[in-house]
Amino acid sequence: MNPIWMLAISPEAGEAVVRRYGLWVEAYTRPDDPRTLTVADRVISGHAPGMLPGWDGWRVHIASTQPDLRGASLLALRAYIERAHGLFPNLRHINMHAAPHRFPDPPIRPGARPVPPLRPELARWDLLVEGARSVARLCGSLGLTLSVENNWAYWDGVAPETPPEACDPEGFVEYFCTAPEEWLRLAAEVDEANFAMCLDPSHAAPYCHRWPEGQRQEVLGRFLADRSRVGHVHWNDSCLGEVRGRDDLHLPVGEGDLGDGFHRAIREWAGQEGHIAVLEHFYDEGALERELGYVRGL
Repeated sequence: MNPIWMLAISPEAGEAVVRRYGLWVEAYTRPDDPRTLTVADRVISGHAPGMLPGWDGWRVHIASTQPDLRGASLLALRAYIERAHGLFPNLRHINMHAAPHRFPDPPIRPGARPVPPLRPELARWDLLVEGARSVARLCGSLGLTLSVENNWAYWDGVAPETPPEACDPEGFVEYFCTAPEEWLRLAAEVDEANFAMCLDPSHAAPYCHRWPEGQRQEVLGRFLADRSRVGHVHWNDSCLGEVRGRDDLHLPVGEGDLGDGFHRAIREWAGQEGHIAVLEHFYDEGALERELGYVRGL
């Protein structure tokens, strides 16, 4: 029996694990992935794509000032939502990313390559709000809720030994809604009844690494400053005290150092009816057993 009301997992867990543990599923960014279709009746949430299909690595960008890119992004989101709604009879929720803010042109993440000039003037906050509101209304028309997750705070182009105080805050490759204050602000400005935010702690931890180690736990807590704005959680663990926490680790819950207090707050949130917590990872059944045991013990 699940230790919380609606606990979901990645389709990577496989049909046997999903059904044995009574778990729900969050569909991949390709809703017709065969691993998802085998558990179609257990899909409760769908993760909209972050990449534009057929655009060779370009990001979905509903805040773009370039009409063709913004239009294609909104169409890609609509296509995903309508397809998922048709495939999964128990679908309740859609999750999506915000939009690139400080990104190169075209909006392709450089990763390990040298970071090209960033073009923040090609993205606008008001377009993000307008776009998220239109997607929320589409979801509402289908009886679905929508969330936008805090994006991974990238460290592209920064050497692991570089301390955060030596970095230019305006020099990071960045999405909107990476910082907790801006992330929570989006929920207030979209202001639709079926719209809230998705918290991903493994994305929050790299953001916390932009502060000295002694301040990181407090920065992490800012993501839970207004839990009424949180409608979905990608529940995982990460590392605030090790440089590897600059990456998107997606550790099993309880195997990082985000702390019992932080996870207990998520456990309390997840115990409320209608809230969905997703273990957005699967390593093996032993790791899942340890994870569930940790959650039960909070």
